[in-house]
Amino acid sequence: MSWIRAATLLFIVSLASLPTEAEINYSNVDNRWTLVSGNVEYILHRENDRVSFEYFGPVSHQAWSAVSNTQNTSVTRRDIDGQVEGEEITPSELKLVSEKTVDVKPGVETLQLMFEHRRLPLRIGVTYTTWGDTGVITRGLVVENSGTAILHFQRLPSLSWSLPQGEYDLTYLWGGWSQERQVANELLGPGERRFTSTRGRATNNYSPWFCLHNHNSGTRYLAQLAYSGNWEMGFARSPLTEQRPYTMGDLDVDLGMRFDFGGGLALDAGQSFPLPEVAFTSTSGDLDEAANQMHRYQREYAFAHSSVNDPLLVQFNSWYPFQGKMNIEEMKRCAALAAKLGAEVFVLDAGWYNKKNWSTELGDYKADAIAFPRGIEELASYVRQLGMKFGIWVEIENIGVDSVIYREHPDWCLKYNGRPIEWADRLQLDFSKPEVRSWARSVIQRLGHEYGIQWLKIDYNIEIGDEFDPPATGARHGDVLHKQIINYYAWLDEVRAEFPALVIENCASGGLRFDLGIMAHANTTWLSDEVRPKPSLQLAYGCTLEFTPGVCNHWMVGDT
Repeated sequence: MSWIRAATLLFIVSLASLPTEAEINYSNVDNRWTLVSGNVEYILHRENDRVSFEYFGPVSHQAWSAVSNTQNTSVTRRDIDGQVEGEEITPSELKLVSEKTVDVKPGVETLQLMFEHRRLPLRIGVTYTTWGDTGVITRGLVVENSGTAILHFQRLPSLSWSLPQGEYDLTYLWGGWSQERQVANELLGPGERRFTSTRGRATNNYSPWFCLHNHNSGTRYLAQLAYSGNWEMGFARSPLTEQRPYTMGDLDVDLGMRFDFGGGLALDAGQSFPLPEVAFTSTSGDLDEAANQMHRYQREYAFAHSSVNDPLLVQFNSWYPFQGKMNIEEMKRCAALAAKLGAEVFVLDAGWYNKKNWSTELGDYKADAIAFPRGIEELASYVRQLGMKFGIWVEIENIGVDSVIYREHPDWCLKYNGRPIEWADRLQLDFSKPEVRSWARSVIQRLGHEYGIQWLKIDYNIEIGDEFDPPATGARHGDVLHKQIINYYAWLDEVRAEFPALVIENCASGGLRFDLGIMAHANTTWLSDEVRPKPSLQLAYGCTLEFTPGVCNHWMVGDT
């Protein structure tokens, strides 16, 4: 019977090595919440009506020691940081007024904490969510002005940590058009290292993503912001000058949205404001292990799914052979070749609608009568006869300077100093306006019903910066871009609800707005306009470090 005992022992050991399901527990003995997802835990300590941040990392690792400041005295560790009306947000200033744990669905739980500031008319709601056995925890903040006058927030990041002492290296992603997500790694020294995004597209220059490695403990901390607009993140520590020789203090980390003009948020009396959610994980393994934990969360919980694109469709796209200049004969020839190659969807890219210039006439989505004398319906029907799905390109948030839609509705655009914001012959539509969303919805409805599209590529080739007029008469509130993005997310959800068989491809001059936020509302993203084989290897590595490969859409077309 020895083989039975051996098999039983193996089974028990295997169970012990499985990741723990998500759970949130509160201990009345030591007044601690322990949030567990997979092999990761996050611990908060309650002392009367104060809450402090005690530990984040792999389960059962040694707890962190107390924080020391530059005077070498113990201070309370915090995971909420900011400045309101010039006052710093600290655990001692925040009073816990309510707490609740909720079972969201099997394997997913949330801890909801509500704080009130002891002197300011400020309420902060904090929601922590544990996501199955992925090892990922998310946090969302909602701030509320409970007073009778405007409340000014100088800063309030979605993520704030004081991580324990040690030597840290930082991995981050940088790059612009055609060189997205180059991987960089550097050792963090004393002082501060900051990254800012100010161009209006979340992943142009840098990604709101990082991985820190503590060499002393061997622990990695990885985080990602779910937001498609401007943001900033920082890593800072100061030497403990009372010690000889000087040693470095704890590592302060922050990641969150950047308000308009790089300034603050003005919140009216009685109003609330949801800050972008942040997802994070930790491991004692390598960078791939940390990335894979985040990928599991993305696949299972965070990203919009499409049964039509699962498994991933093989697609042909018209852009690289023709770049805005095509006609029905050329497209039929390409469609026939694409079908022979095994393509499952044929996507007609930019240029199908224009008379002279596809960029300056952006927004006038009527077929070019010369290139397509019998309309796009002829090509769509031919593509379907070949056994493929038909898709089409739009750039729905923008309109061209020579477009009819701009001449008819110049008031639909975002403005600065009273003038529509223009960049590269484009103007940004204001999606906070119901009439703009209604027009955009009608465009997709027409394309869906007339052409029977099953793939929609939505491009975004504009940089609107961070300076905007307020939406109405009055002082700037710092949230114009945020309103634009939140309403665009909602519009994408409306389109997906109306056309559940439609695959939505996100694009922004390639991968310049490819982030955790937008991928909750789109099905895939075009990684880059760089399609040569060798650079594409680096693009694939950087993009699949940040994102699960199933949403990374790319192909190569040769060296020349």
